[in-house]
Amino acid sequence: MARLSDLANRHPEWEVVALTGDCAGMLPDHWNDWPQSLRLSVPGNHDSPETFLHLTSWIHNAPWFSRHNDLAFLGIDTSDLSSPFGRLEEQLEPFWDEDITGVSGFVLLTHQWPLDNEVNGASQLLAKFINKRQLLVLDGHNHP
Repeated sequence: MARLSDLANRHPEWEVVALTGDCAGMLPDHWNDWPQSLRLSVPGNHDSPETFLHLTSWIHNAPWFSRHNDLAFLGIDTSDLSSPFGRLEEQLEPFWDEDITGVSGFVLLTHQWPLDNEVNGASQLLAKFINKRQLLVLDGHNHP
């Protein structure tokens, strides 16, 4: 975590920083001072509600939606290992009416990839949601 903090602080030219979970402990409040204007996170299966307690300048209460320039960022909670995308439709529900005029692409933050039996349903729902825009998925969970 110290290396991650050092990296973020060494690159103030970066506009966005994103975490995809499994921080596995309470994150320090000095992470609010990182120079990036947009700080995003989603929970992992090793995180607890206390993990993000001190991150008052971060968007981390998934699901969430945020725009930055011509990108739309979407964070969903996929920390349930038994069915990570099982609640996707419910999590997208509050954001169907978001104004996505001028959005050229979406960045989806998720802790893990959908299970084999969830891929088709998740991809169809996400395709409808992003409406023919480019999609970048940032996910974690795999521990090489």
